[in-house]
Amino acid sequence: MTYKILLWALLTLSLFSSCRKDDFSYANEFDRSFDKWQTFKKSSNNSYKYTLTGYSWIASSWQTTLTVKEGKVVARDFYYKIYEGILRPESGWSTTEVDQILKNRKTTKEDFFKETGIDFLETLQWIEKSGELGTKPTHYSSASPLYTLDDIYEKAKSDWLKYRENASITFKTENKGMISAVGYGMKGCMDDCFNGVWIESIEAIK
Repeated sequence: MTYKILLWALLTLSLFSSCRKDDFSYANEFDRSFDKWQTFKKSSNNSYKYTLTGYSWIASSWQTTLTVKEGKVVARDFYYKIYEGILRPESGWSTTEVDQILKNRKTTKEDFFKETGIDFLETLQWIEKSGELGTKPTHYSSASPLYTLDDIYEKAKSDWLKYRENASITFKTENKGMISAVGYGMKGCMDDCFNGVWIESIEAIK
């Protein structure tokens, strides 16, 4: 009887472990990357900045740079690199590009402001510092939430790397072993299908 109970327990544990592994893609790679993150976190005193990028099928791309000091986000810098096919000048967006974008949209700055209460230029680029975090019009932009890298790793494990039927999962670690891409997209989706993040760079700060 004891032998049968032990055998049943081992079989159950084996099946449970198998299910857990199937439910969490890239488990081994994640663990190695998490170890790299813990080493970097300690050496940098959990103070760093990192840049996330993204793009859309409507010929737009953007980046968000988050600054973290001792584990807390203290600044967020966002801008579109390209907006609906129009390239951001090196000096930053100006009313010249705004006028062209709104002309292409067959609207005006005045109409946009009347509809949203926001200057259209504010949707293209902005910087938030400590004390004003979360105040910019993120619902009209593609800025990253106020994530720390701890948040990124937690969300990767609890959501983005979870098994989903008919989903393609991405996990890359090209930032010295730390995450450079993590997320999933449903197979057959055509437009803006990726749920996750692309991290262009991570660097320690003093």
